[in-house]
Amino acid sequence: MSNADLLPSLLFKINQNQLALEAAISALTESVHLCVPLRLTDWRQRQ
Repeated sequence: MSNADLLPSLLFKINQNQLALEAAISALTESVHLCVPLRLTDWRQRQ
């Protein structure tokens, strides 16, 4: 099998990894947005 034959499969796998990373980053961003206000509230109560 030549390199040209493997290229579509490789590009598909790279795209799938990119989509998975995007989903993971979005989930982490959402969890940070949910946690940050709670942390700021806790910090204000300690003062």
